[in-house]
Amino acid sequence: MHRRAFTLIELLVVVGIIAILAGLATPAFVNMLRTARMTDQMNNGKQILTAMIGYSAEISHGGSLPLYTDPDDPATLVNTSNDAFEILLKGNYLDSKAGIFNRSSAWCKKVANDSSTKLKVQTGESDWCYVRGLRDTSSSDWPVLANAFAEGTTTYITNDGKKGGVWKGTRAVVIYRGGNGALVETKAKGDTYFIKRADNPAADAFVPDDDWLNGENIKVLYPKP
Repeated sequence: MHRRAFTLIELLVVVGIIAILAGLATPAFVNMLRTARMTDQMNNGKQILTAMIGYSAEISHGGSLPLYTDPDDPATLVNTSNDAFEILLKGNYLDSKAGIFNRSSAWCKKVANDSSTKLKVQTGESDWCYVRGLRDTSSSDWPVLANAFAEGTTTYITNDGKKGGVWKGTRAVVIYRGGNGALVETKAKGDTYFIKRADNPAADAFVPDDDWLNGENIKVLYPKP
């Protein structure tokens, strides 16, 4: 039986429909992929916190999460999140650096490694901000780790090509002292976005005050610049 060929108009209609469907599906696919990557990083962050809790449980560390690069010298405060992660690696609390890296972040870049850097966290290998000064008795609602902010701030930006723009700034991965992690929707603050406090959604979860993140040596640390 003779089959009628598509006319040019019919073919253009079919192509148009396919293009429209592809356009509708692409944002959903990108969002699904981003959520999957965020979930992977959240699981990595939970493993890092587990290592930190293991560190704090040692009698010599007195319940403190990584605070001093030399436990016997209070003058050696950790000054970057990389410092804290190195302590975990060198003490065998953390197995590898894999969970520290985030290929979606402008804080991270390809870095050469060899046997001499196995236990070092170099510039470009971390996408975590770390709240220094917390203890195993600190509030379970206080954040310990989050995707690294724009430098010198506790906020994100929407430009994912710059530091602090991971996940377009409107979402973030947060790990809390109690051990739970979350993929949170951030709150707008002008052109930037911040992570909300559990007890006060209008307040920035990474800004200390008398009732929040209070204690000695509390400070938000960034990856090594």
